[in-house]
Amino acid sequence: MKAQEIYVPPADDTPERLLADIRTATESLRAERRLRIGNIVRAVDEVNGAIDAQQAKLSGAIGEIEAILSGALPAGFEPTTQLLADIEQEEEAIDAAASEKFLRKV
Repeated sequence: MKAQEIYVPPADDTPERLLADIRTATESLRAERRLRIGNIVRAVDEVNGAIDAQQAKLSGAIGEIEAILSGALPAGFEPTTQLLADIEQEEEAIDAAASEKFLRKV
């Protein structure tokens, strides 16, 4: 019958030291998680800011379109085609920038 081998930890591996190592690792993981959550929150805030800016621009464009439709602007003023193209370009640029910022933060 073979004798069982018994694990004997090194002298400096006391239960207190192992517990301290576990606590240190746990705090490190918590700090990393808080940092990642903070980065996500900042990225979401930036995206929300970009959305707010886009909404403001669209509101202005809607006002211009309503003015055109109501005849409030001088005759011959027809920016609708160009205005819509500009709005579409702005939307695409804002969406791309917001997506890029969000992905960089995450």
